[in-house]
Amino acid sequence: MTNKKLDNLRKIMAKQGFEGFIIPRTDEYLGEYVPECAERLAWLTGFTGSAGYAVVLQETAVVMSDGRYTIQLADQVDQENYELGNSQTQKLSDWLKEACVPEGGVIGYDPKLHTSGEITALEEAGFILKAVTKNLIDVVWADRPCAPSTPVTLFSEKYAGMSAQEKIKNLQADIKKERVDAVLLTMSDSIAWLLNIRGNDLPFIPVCLSYVIVPVAGKVQWFVDAHKIDETVKLVLEEHVEFFDEDKIESYLKNNNKIWIDEKRSSVYFKNILQENNIEILNKEDPCLLPRACKNEAEVTAMKQAHIRDGVAFVKFQKWLEENWGKGITEIGVEKK
Repeated sequence: MTNKKLDNLRKIMAKQGFEGFIIPRTDEYLGEYVPECAERLAWLTGFTGSAGYAVVLQETAVVMSDGRYTIQLADQVDQENYELGNSQTQKLSDWLKEACVPEGGVIGYDPKLHTSGEITALEEAGFILKAVTKNLIDVVWADRPCAPSTPVTLFSEKYAGMSAQEKIKNLQADIKKERVDAVLLTMSDSIAWLLNIRGNDLPFIPVCLSYVIVPVAGKVQWFVDAHKIDETVKLVLEEHVEFFDEDKIESYLKNNNKIWIDEKRSSVYFKNILQENNIEILNKEDPCLLPRACKNEAEVTAMKQAHIRDGVAFVKFQKWLEENWGKGITEIGVEKK
């Protein structure tokens, strides 16, 4: 059966000289949850699981995910056009070898959607990879949704326990110790924690999709859609934060001699920029991870209060369940309650 989406993608691949193209289930921020505009894997293949990827070659294609999604893969993916694979038992490089990618065949990928480790593993397996400047799915996805642009809100210091200015000062002290010019933050939750802000760009996680450069001294450089920042938020943050459009980040990275990045949690796109401009890289864990994990008194208090509210809600639910058990209630009814 002909698949128009696959046909269109393969035509674009052929024009660019690609034997294959990789479509991961992630976005530029490498989080578990992604906005609708980044659901490229679901749009192409129908698979809506939270982890996995597809590889499309000119003559064949595969969708792979882990063991959690074995049944879902079989149910959602058209097996006339795609093979199904288990990423826990088969490496992508092994599948490509079995698929007999021709010698010299180039595999295209979007550098904003992969870590450097993922790309290096394929190159070390003997494959030729080439980064695209625009994702090929975006080229053929005519009705692709717009990127989210929801308003940013301030997170009260009452619950954060520390001002954004204090957090930035502490982080800059760490940057100075490492003798680098700046650190690049790409994890949305680290940015939310550092700036004491929250967003609504994703379901279930209150973050604003954006990037931050924290210099060793001076104001934080926040690369964010201007439509997300209202005057109230700007007024509070502008004393220690400068605001820029996301497409300006490359030029600001170039202003440094040595940058701290977490290669496990940032895309190879940033590593490529730094290497192309002879900027030295310190590859080290995101410096916000440990401070985020070490809860202060205000955070502990807020967590306790949240657990009390949750406990009360659960006891009320248990009482309702006991009173209604045996009255024709179904599992779906319980879930809705």
